[in-house]
This record gives sequence, structure tokens and C-alpha cells, in this order.
Amino acid sequence: MSGTIPVVDGIASISGYDDGGVRTPYTYFHNDGPAGNPYTFTNPSQTGRPTLRVEDDGVLQMQSKTLRADAMVVGDDGLVVATGGLMAIDESLTVESGGTMQTIGGGFSAGTMVVETGGRWTGIGGSLGGGDSYDVGSGLVNSGQIDLSGVTIQGDVSNNQDAVINLFGDVVFNGLVSGPGGFFGSGTAIFNGGYAPGASPAVVEHENNVVFSDTNTLEIELAGLALGEFDRLEILQDLEIDGLLDIKLIDGFTLDLNQEFVILDVMGTTTGQFLGLGEGDLVDTFDGTDLFISYVAGDGNDVSLFAVPEPTSLVLLGLGGFMFGRRRPSFQACR
Repeated sequence: MSGTIPVVDGIASISGYDDGGVRTPYTYFHNDGPAGNPYTFTNPSQTGRPTLRVEDDGVLQMQSKTLRADAMVVGDDGLVVATGGLMAIDESLTVESGGTMQTIGGGFSAGTMVVETGGRWTGIGGSLGGGDSYDVGSGLVNSGQIDLSGVTIQGDVSNNQDAVINLFGDVVFNGLVSGPGGFFGSGTAIFNGGYAPGASPAVVEHENNVVFSDTNTLEIELAGLALGEFDRLEILQDLEIDGLLDIKLIDGFTLDLNQEFVILDVMGTTTGQFLGLGEGDLVDTFDGTDLFISYVAGDGNDVSLFAVPEPTSLVLLGLGGFMFGRRRPSFQACR
């Protein structure tokens, strides 16, 4: 079939094309090369190229083909399904409220990507978990729902308030992940490129396993004593710790004696330590007050920070070695 786009029951399929192509005011389908090569889908090379839109019960599906566009919007009641092949959006990709996009295996890239409230993106690695790399360019902003399994995300990810990222299998984040949105599912989140929970201090829920790799930096902000005034992860499964820990005091907050912040509340097991920070080690000093770390806080597997004024040598004698064990009830525990 040459020069036409087959549409059956409202579904446009990229398949069955001979050499050559068809140009419309909006899109351009063509064969990349000899028979058997993937087909490509691009916008016409002209000024003011339009955005590809799929909406109003429209469906675009492709299998083992190549889809290329400058920009794409999956609108209300629109569905895009890409199985294998390559989806490459050079500029912006937006999944609006009511829109659904599924990428299963193959390659995926976008200059920027936005999943709006009510939108949904499902990304599954090849063979339902083959470790495919998905490149979101200068950033992915999620305000809706994202389901991921067996993929590596290249680029920064912002997971906004009330947004959801569901994980199944191992999912690797190579860019900076930030925001107060939760992570759910039975999989494992592997952070390689930095994690800054909350746009400001926030409590972020992780239903899944969490791994901080040796290239990761966990950024924790402290702005007060109450829950929600300092960054805290509530991890329902296991936690594996490596990489760096970076603590910031914001909004004019100052440390005082006997303050404690449980920053990692773990229901499962905790293994590992931050680079250069053993049990009871000094993390940093803020205006003459030292901040230390414990990996055996709470019920014995939580990670907390606790404040002690300088000079530390005298204080440590007074505490009777507290820093090397679990916290005492006399501390102001921020849980």
C-alpha cells in the first residue's frame, strides 16, 4: 500500500508501505530506505511545522517502525501505542489529561516531556523488561501517572505533588529526580544522578525498594522540626545506601541541641552507608552546631541526623557514646 495511511475503525497503523511516501499539510510518512527498513514519520521540513496531535478517540499504533516528529500531543481520549522500533520527538511531547501513551520495547526520546494531570504514560522494556533506555532530553515533568518497568530514564525527572510513578522491575534514573510525588509498585528505584525529594521540604512515599548508587547524591533540606518541614522518605520495602549526602538548611532555620531528624524511615532492611559517613560521623557544621548521622535510629534501621553543639569532644563525653547507638528519648525526635 503506497501513498495512503490505512485507518481501520479509527486506528491509524504505520505498516505495509512500499518505497516512497505521502506528504500532507500536517505529516509526512516515508520509507527510510530499501524495503525492509523501518518506516519513519516526520513533519514536513517547512517553516511553522505543525504539531502531531492524537485525540478524540484517535489511535496511532506502530510496531517495529520508526516514528519521528518535531512535537507531539496525546490529547483527551487519544491513544498512542509504540511496540518496538523507535519513537523520536525532537522538541516537546505532551500527554494531556485523558491521553494515554504506551511505549513497549524499542527506543524512545523526546526533547522535553510533560505528563499532565489525568495523563498516563506506560514505558516497558523490551521482552517486558529488557533494560531499554528512554531519553527525556532536558527533562520529564510528571503531574499525572507514569508506569515503568525494566527501563533506564536518561534526563531529569520532576515528580509533582499528587503525581504517581509506578515501578515494576528495576527502573534506573540517571538524571536528577525531584519533587514531592510518590513512587509505588513492587519494583526497585535505582537513583544514579541525584535525588532531591520535594520542591521544598516534603514527606515522599516509596512503596518500592530504593537504591542510592555510588554516583548518586541525596539532597535533604531542613526547614523546621515538624513532619513536612524537613525532607523525609518513607520506604515500605528495602533501602540500599551508597553515594553522597548533601544537607541544606533553608528558610532561616537554625539547629539547636538535641534536635533529631529521621530522614529515611524504612520498613524493610537497610544496608550500606553514605560515602565517608559511618555510624555517628559528622555530616556538617552549621553556625557552630554539629550535625551527625545514625543508621540505627527509630526501630533500628532508620537513618537520622542529630545536632550537637561544639566543642564536640566535651559533648560526646556527656552523651556517653550516644552517637554510636540508637537515639535516647531525651532527644527532640522529628518523626
